Amino acid sequence: MNTLATLGAIVYARGRAAEGEKMMREAIEVQTRVVGASHPAAMNAMTLLMAALWNSDRDQDALAVSTQLVELTGASKDPLSPGPTLSVHGAILDDVGRHAEALAALQEGYASVARTFGPVHPQTRAAAERLAEYHAKAHARDPGIGHDREQAKWREVAEKAKR
Repeated sequence: MNTLATLGAIVYARGRAAEGEKMMREAIEVQTRVVGASHPAAMNAMTLLMAALWNSDRDQDALAVSTQLVELTGASKDPLSPGPTLSVHGAILDDVGRHAEALAALQEGYASVARTFGPVHPQTRAAAERLAEYHAKAHARDPGIGHDREQAKWREVAEKAKR
C-alpha cells in the first residue's frame, strides 16, 4: 500500500492532482483499516498527502492532515515521530494565520528534533529553517519586536546543523 501512496504523490506532482489525491487517500484508508492509523506505513501515506496539499497551497486541507498526524505521533511509541511532524505542523499553522500556535509547535518540534537527532542533522536543520522562516514572516508583519534577531539566530542554528 505504500506503493499506492507513493505513486499517488508522483501522479499528484505531475499535475493530475485529483487522481493522485484519490490514490493517496485510498492508501491511507486501506492501511488504517488493515494495520491501524498509527502504523508507520499509514502515517507515511498521510505525510505524503499533507506535503502534496501544502505544496499546492491547500493549506487548510494540509492542516487537517497535519493535525491528525500530530495526534497520532503524540500517541505513537516511536520517539522519532513527534519532532519533524510538529515542526511541519507549525509551519502550516503559520501559513493559515494561527501564529501563536505556530510558534509553540515550531519550538516544540525543534526541541524534539534536536534532542532526538542532535545538533548536526538534516531534520534539525529543517526545523531551525522553519523557525527562521516563521520569524522572517513575523518581522514582516510587525518589524519592531525582535523577530529579525530571532530569524538571524535560527539561520545560524540551521547553518551549524549542516556541518
